[in-house]
Amino acid sequence: MARYRDESEYYEYEDIEDVKEYEREREYPFLSNLSHEVRTPMNAIIGISDMLLARTADNEQKEQLVSLKAATQNLLMVINNIIDYDEMSQGKLVRHRESVKLEEVMSDVIDMARINIGDKDVLFVVELNPELPRYIMLDTTRVKQALVYYLTNAAKCTKWGYIALVVDYADKKKRSIRFEVENTSPGFPIMEDLIKYLGSNLKIEKNDSGGINIYFDVALEVPEDVPEETEQKPIEAYFGVCLKNAREKASFALYFSKAKIDYVEIDNPTELFILKEDERPDYLILEYDRYRKIKDVKEFRDLGTKLICLVNYNDTVERSSDTIFLKRPFFYPQLRDYFIDEKERDGVGEVYFEGARVLVVDDNAINLKVTTGLLQPYRLKIDKATGGEEAIRMIHRTRYDLVFMDHMMPQMDGTEATKVIRQAQDEYYKKLPIIALTANVLDDSRKLFAEAGMNDFLPKPIELKKLEAMLKKWIPESKQQKAEDDEYSHFYTLPDLSSLNLSHITPSKGLAYTGENVKMYSAILDDFKKSAPLKKTLLSSLLENEDVGRYTIEVHALKSLAATIGAEELNYKAAELEKKGHLRDLDAIETLHEGLLNEFEEVEKEISSIVDSLKPKEKKVPLLREKAGEILRDLFHAMNDFDYDTAEKTIKELDKYEYDSLVAESFERLKDCVDRIDYEATKKQAIEMISLL
Repeated sequence: MARYRDESEYYEYEDIEDVKEYEREREYPFLSNLSHEVRTPMNAIIGISDMLLARTADNEQKEQLVSLKAATQNLLMVINNIIDYDEMSQGKLVRHRESVKLEEVMSDVIDMARINIGDKDVLFVVELNPELPRYIMLDTTRVKQALVYYLTNAAKCTKWGYIALVVDYADKKKRSIRFEVENTSPGFPIMEDLIKYLGSNLKIEKNDSGGINIYFDVALEVPEDVPEETEQKPIEAYFGVCLKNAREKASFALYFSKAKIDYVEIDNPTELFILKEDERPDYLILEYDRYRKIKDVKEFRDLGTKLICLVNYNDTVERSSDTIFLKRPFFYPQLRDYFIDEKERDGVGEVYFEGARVLVVDDNAINLKVTTGLLQPYRLKIDKATGGEEAIRMIHRTRYDLVFMDHMMPQMDGTEATKVIRQAQDEYYKKLPIIALTANVLDDSRKLFAEAGMNDFLPKPIELKKLEAMLKKWIPESKQQKAEDDEYSHFYTLPDLSSLNLSHITPSKGLAYTGENVKMYSAILDDFKKSAPLKKTLLSSLLENEDVGRYTIEVHALKSLAATIGAEELNYKAAELEKKGHLRDLDAIETLHEGLLNEFEEVEKEISSIVDSLKPKEKKVPLLREKAGEILRDLFHAMNDFDYDTAEKTIKELDKYEYDSLVAESFERLKDCVDRIDYEATKKQAIEMISLL
C-alpha cells in the first residue's frame, strides 16, 4: 500500500502506479479546477434556461432565453479554448467524434455568433444544405470552437456587407462536408492549430466581394445507430421573396430550390397588386423596415398573402399575431417548423418514466436541486445523495434503475464510489447504469470514467435534450411511456405572498433563481432551515477556536446559499465577513459575527411562513387514532425490513390527518427521519407518535 503526502492529508493507493496517476492529475491543477469551478455555476444557468424554455409559449421570451443560454455557452467555449490550447501545446489534444444532429450543432453556433455579431450593421447569412444527412459523426466541441472563432473575428473585421456561414458537401462524391465562413473583409486571424487537430485542411480564398472565404473539410461519416428517419412532410406553400440584399436573396433561392419549394422573387411589395390571384404567393418574406410600411395598409391585407418578417438580433419589434417573425440569420429549420404538424417537431417531454427510480449524487446543493428539478417532470422517483459513501449505502438499500454520479466530490469522488459498487457480488451492482456528471471537459475524463466502470457521462452544464436522451437510453423500455399531459404544471403556479410581512427574504429573487419552480424553491428553503442550527453552531465554534481559514470558507458558502433563497441582507453580512476573513482580521470578524447570527435567526423565522404558504392547501381529515396507530406499527415493522417504499407510502397516509400541535410536531420529526433514511430513528419516532395518539 503506497502513501502519498498532500498538503493537508494522506491519500492511500494500491500500488505505485496509482501514485503516478495521481501525480499526473496534479500536474495541471489550475486548468482542471478552472474547468470544474466555472462550469459548475454554468450548469445552474443552462439548466434553469432549459426548464423555462420547456414551459413558455411566448416567442419573445423564448428568444431571450435562447440568448441567455447562448451567452453562457459562449463562456464555456472560452474555457474550452484555454484547455485546448494547453493540450495542443503538450501534444495531447485528441479528437472525439460522436453521433450528432447537424441542425442542432449549427443552431448552437448561430445562437453564439448572433451575440458576438450583435447590432453591427452587417448582414449575417446561413446556408445549410437540406440534402445533407441529419445525423453525422463529428467532433462537435472543436467544430463549434472553430466556427464561432471565425465568425467572431469576421464580425470584428467586417465593416460593411455580410458574413455568411455555409455548410455543404465538399465534393461531388459526397465523401466530405465543408464548413465555410465567407465575408466582405480582406482578412482576419486564422486558427491553424485547432483545424490541424480536426484532421482537416484549412483553405483561404478571395471572393468577388473583396473579402475572403475560409473553410475546412471534415470526412463525412453517417453513424450506424441513428434515430429512425421519418419522411418529412413537404412545405406545401408558394413563397414570395422580397429582399434588398442580393446575398440573402440568393441564400433563400438556394434553399427553396434544393428543398423543392415553389417561390418567386419580387423586387417590391407593390408587385403583388399586378399579379393574378393564382400567381400571388401564399407568403411574402420581407425585411422589417418594409413590413412596417405595409403592415397597416388594408389593401395589402385584403390580398390574402401572409407576411414573414425577418428581424435583426437587437431589433425592437412590434409583433402581430397574423405575421411570422424570424430572427436573422435565416436558418431553414425555423421556417420548416411553422409548416409541419406539432407531433413531427423535435423536442423534449415526449416520454415519462413512471415507476423508475433514480439516484442523483452531487456534493453541491444547488447542482443537486437543478438536476432533480430537471428530472422532476419525467415522473421518476428521485433520491439524492451528497457524497460517494452515502451513495454506496443508499444503493445497497434500494434498487435503482439509474444513477447520476458527480465526478469531483470531497472524501470519496464519483469514480472511487463506482469502483466500490462494481466490486459487490450481486450481478445487479455490476449492471446498474451509472452516469458520470462532470464539469471536467479534459479529454482523459472519458477513459477515466470507463476504467472506473461508469456506463456513460453527462457533461455539466446539463442540457435538457441530452438528459432526456440519457434517460431513454438507460432506463428499461418497459418503464417508458408516452407523455400526454404535464401533471407537474402546478410546480410553476406562483403563490401570492403579499400578505406575509417579509423584510429579510425576497421570495421573487429566490424563485427567479429556480426558474419560478415553486416546489424546487420550497425544497431549498426547507433544506436551508434544517441546516441552519448546525451552521450557526459551527461558525461560532470556528470563531472561538480562531480558525479563520475554515470560518472564511463557511461564510463563503453561506453567502451563496443566502443569495439563492433571496436573503439579501444575510448575503451582504456573509460577504463582509468573508472579506475580513481573507484579510485575517480576527477583531473585525468578532465584531461582525453577532450581527450575522441575528440576521440568520430572522431569516429562519421568515422561511417557516414562506414554506407554509408555498405548500399546496390540502383539506385534512379528522384523526382516526386507531387507524393511525395501525399505520405507525406497520411503519415500525417496515423499518426492521429496511423497506423504504413502505415508509414513503406510510408518510403519505399519515399526512392526510389533522393533528393537535403536540402530535403534529412529532409527525414532522417522523417525516424528517424518513427523509434522511434513518431506520433506527424512524422506529423510535414512530413509537413516540403512537404514545401521543
